[in-house]
Amino acid sequence: MILITKTFKIKVVIGGEGSFEKNSFLNRTTLVEEEIGVSFKSLECMVNEKDSYKLIMWDLNPAKDIFGFMYPQFCRGAKACFLFFDFSKFSSVRELPYWITLFKKTLGDEIPIILIGTLPEPKIQEVFEEDIQKMIENYKLYPEYFTISNESNKKRKKKAIFKNLITILDPEIEIEKFKIISPCEDPAFIAFFIKFSRCPICNRQNHERYIQDLYYSQDDEEKSKLRDYLLNLIEDSRFYPQKYSNKIKVGIPCCSCYRLIFEN
Repeated sequence: MILITKTFKIKVVIGGEGSFEKNSFLNRTTLVEEEIGVSFKSLECMVNEKDSYKLIMWDLNPAKDIFGFMYPQFCRGAKACFLFFDFSKFSSVRELPYWITLFKKTLGDEIPIILIGTLPEPKIQEVFEEDIQKMIENYKLYPEYFTISNESNKKRKKKAIFKNLITILDPEIEIEKFKIISPCEDPAFIAFFIKFSRCPICNRQNHERYIQDLYYSQDDEEKSKLRDYLLNLIEDSRFYPQKYSNKIKVGIPCCSCYRLIFEN
C-alpha cells in the first residue's frame, strides 16, 4: 500500500460572484446558500501517490449586505482564497475589490488570491483579458487566472487550479502525479469500502485510507488490476454453490495481518 509521507489540512475561503458554473465546480447540487452565510465543501488532493492535501473550502454567501459582518470570522485560518467572477457580467468584476480588500485585511497582504472566471454559454462576454490583467496588477494577485467555460473543460481546469494551489502553498514540492478525490461523493467507492471495510482474517476495521489508496489507483497498473480482480471475484462468487461460498472469505487484509502474512 501507499505510504503517506505528508498529510495537510488546508482551509480555502471562496468569494465572488455566485453562478451555476461555480456550484458545478464545487460539485454542489443547489444554488441555495446556507442560511448561516457560508457553505462547506471538502476534497483531497493526492500528490505523487504519497502526499495528502485535504482542502476544506468555505464558500461565502455573496449577499454581503446580509452576511458581510460575519465574513472576517469565516476567513480566519485560511491559507488561500478563490475569487470567482462571471465573464458575462461586468458587474461581477466591479465586486472584486470588495472581496480582495476583505481577504487582505483579514488574512494579510501576502495571502494568495486566485481569480476564477466562469463563462456561461451562450451568454455574451462582457469581461475581457485586459480587465482581468488590470485587476491582477493593481491588487497584486496571483498572476495566473483560470477560466471555466463549459462542462468539457471543467475537470481539466479544476485539476490545474488545485495543482497550482498546492505548488503555491508548498513551493518545494515537485509534482509528478496528481489527482483529486472526493470519496464521500462517489457511490462506487462507498460500495467498495462497505464490501472491504473489514479484514477477512481478524475482522478488524480497515483504515479508510488503506481502502481508498487501493480504489483510486488508476496510475498504478498492479493495484488497478488487484482492485478489478477483487470486484470480479465478488461478482463471480454469486454463482458458487452455497456449500463452498459459505466457506470462502474475500477481502483485503488489514495492515497488521498483511505484515504478518507477507513480511515474515
